[in-house]
Amino acid sequence: MKNISVLTSIAGLIFATVTSSPSWAQEESESTALVIEEVVVTAQRRDQSLQDVPVAVSNLSADLLQDAGASDFLNIQMLVPSLTMEQNKGPGFATFRIRGIGNLGNIPNFESAVGLFVDGAYRSKSGLGVGELVDVERIEILRGPQSTLYGRNVTGGLISVVTKRPTEEFEGFFEASAGNFKQLAFKGSVSGPLSDNVQGRLSAIIQSRDGTFDDRFQQIEVNNKETNSVRGQLAFQPSDRLSILAIAGYTDKNVNCCAPDVEMGPTSPFLSTLVTGGQFALDNDPMNRVIQQNDTYTYDIEAWETTLTIDYDFDSFTLTSLTSYDEYDIFSVIDAEQTLLDLAVFFDNQTADTFMQELRLTSTSEGDFDWILGAAYYSNDFTRGSLDADEPLVVLGSQWALVASLAPGTPGDKSYFESINDTENFSVFAQGNWHLSDRVTLGAGIRWFTEEKSISIDSTPSFAAFPSFILAFGVPAPINATRDTDQVVWNLTGQYHATDDTMLYASASQGAKGGGYNGDWGALTVEQREFADEEVLSYEAGVKSTLFARRVSLNANVFYSDFDNFQNASFLGTSFLVDNAENVIVKGLELDMVAVLAEWLTADFSYAYLDAEYRKFTHGPCAFPVTGNCDLSGQALPLAPENRWHLGLLGTWTAGSGEIFTRLDYAWTDDTQTDNALDPRGLQSDYGLLNGRIGWRNDRWEIAAWVSNATDETYATLTAPQTLFGGVDGGRQVFLNDPKTYGLTLRINF
Repeated sequence: MKNISVLTSIAGLIFATVTSSPSWAQEESESTALVIEEVVVTAQRRDQSLQDVPVAVSNLSADLLQDAGASDFLNIQMLVPSLTMEQNKGPGFATFRIRGIGNLGNIPNFESAVGLFVDGAYRSKSGLGVGELVDVERIEILRGPQSTLYGRNVTGGLISVVTKRPTEEFEGFFEASAGNFKQLAFKGSVSGPLSDNVQGRLSAIIQSRDGTFDDRFQQIEVNNKETNSVRGQLAFQPSDRLSILAIAGYTDKNVNCCAPDVEMGPTSPFLSTLVTGGQFALDNDPMNRVIQQNDTYTYDIEAWETTLTIDYDFDSFTLTSLTSYDEYDIFSVIDAEQTLLDLAVFFDNQTADTFMQELRLTSTSEGDFDWILGAAYYSNDFTRGSLDADEPLVVLGSQWALVASLAPGTPGDKSYFESINDTENFSVFAQGNWHLSDRVTLGAGIRWFTEEKSISIDSTPSFAAFPSFILAFGVPAPINATRDTDQVVWNLTGQYHATDDTMLYASASQGAKGGGYNGDWGALTVEQREFADEEVLSYEAGVKSTLFARRVSLNANVFYSDFDNFQNASFLGTSFLVDNAENVIVKGLELDMVAVLAEWLTADFSYAYLDAEYRKFTHGPCAFPVTGNCDLSGQALPLAPENRWHLGLLGTWTAGSGEIFTRLDYAWTDDTQTDNALDPRGLQSDYGLLNGRIGWRNDRWEIAAWVSNATDETYATLTAPQTLFGGVDGGRQVFLNDPKTYGLTLRINF
């Protein structure tokens, strides 16, 4: 394995440091500072020790997030090698991949294989929950299919964000940060009692940052950030048995983002030189964050969320009702050809609302058997575009005549397009665990769900003469279709506590993700738009251990997942297409370790090896210059690097009334194919990221200096054909990571 010698050396250094003191294995720690505290998670919908859960789980605590300065998921993904986040068109289009399994976020009506849950509520669009993290208690990342207890298509895994609850005593914090690119961030939270049995919590953030790309044609900076968000909670305790938690939140993001860098083929440079008379120096380096575009990418999202959780404790079980509603409006403007030419402008308008109701019965009495029973209803209504005369989808620009011989059309031609997608899902589920002895437990779970998806598409062109290229952004005739899915998914687990500190487990699970319809424009028939249900059979075995008088935790697992009708998404130059790969195999191993090396030094190390392959995909997307379908069988999946690892070091030293602290995080990623059509030009070579934080703190104050991407690495996160020109001359768009950022943060706790 590439870079395995570096990996082995780092792991060996940590292990040697851990074992250098014989007293570690011979006597209990005399200092609680030298003991790893027990971590409690809710991965199986009940409170359990992380070391007792027969599931591969990464847990990121509030302290870890604060120490590492991980204020959003772009920072968090470096802490978890199995997790990657893809964000291109805008924050609302972000999606996650776990173990290489995930989906393009640009496809509005396509649900990801990795589900995001915030305080138990599923978010239909992952980008709505990946903003700045203000008041988080912990983040649990469950790897592999989790379809039984959670449902909602999570064939790749899930991310559960648990926020801090209202407190019975008054507390809060205020934090201010400033950095390069004129970064400013103000966030805070206040919590406390409102009456004898009512507590409240309010958190908010205001953040802005200038752009990191230079548009030399418009002479502006682009790809900035601007976020305003507020979230409130009320906790009621009417009686000893009844508790109620109500949550409401609002987020507004208004930015000029997220433009990619572009590597042009021969056509657009020729036309650009023709338009400018050769007086403008074109830049064609796709990795330097320099662009030249006629229209500025803009992105505006407003999102609202409400969650109501009611728990009632009976003598032997708890009844939980979880009700959630969220809605969002997204409006973005995109330079359709991604050059200085005025050929077309794309206006993307999306609205959606989601309702979810879940009821659960969870056993609470101690005994040889514990169980969970439940039922859930989910509804999502999504609309993209409009047939309103004031809301076109695409407008041809003033210079369309330059390409009219290749694609007929007249400046001002418009397409009005509307795609309505509705989803309804109902499920019932059960999970049970039999404790055969103090050391042996067997578990089984099952979920049945039925799902209906419907689609309605229509368009209206407005053009001066026939034919016109604008017709490509519509449908020849209205589309109306409905499909139904009925599936049963299950899991089996076995765990054996070999010692009080070592647990072995094995599991087998069947997961499923409902099919649907491609909702984009184009001449596809209903049959061509439909994609089938995805199913996965997954096996996993692992060990969770606590070693050396609880100074080291070491967890490792191996996995094998076999996907049938894997839902694969690709960009075709003007639209997206979801298709089914006949068979995908994903296998690998993961390792997580935390070690208290000394009273002043703690290390955490994690590693993921991944082998993700299209075992059979006979009609995959093609890389330029090939058109039509290509056989990708035997090829590795995109955005699934073979090796990734992370090392974090936290040091603390007493200083005055507080302590000096420093945190270093280094993450390494193997060569990665960033193009969904597996274009060889999309292969990103391996890279490493270094983040650092140093400061002083006590119970009340904290001041820290920080840097992200300290070595200023530039790498591609996603590549795709350049819009309009990509299929003509091979031009491509390249989405890049953020450059080096640094600054200062001041925090006060009260």
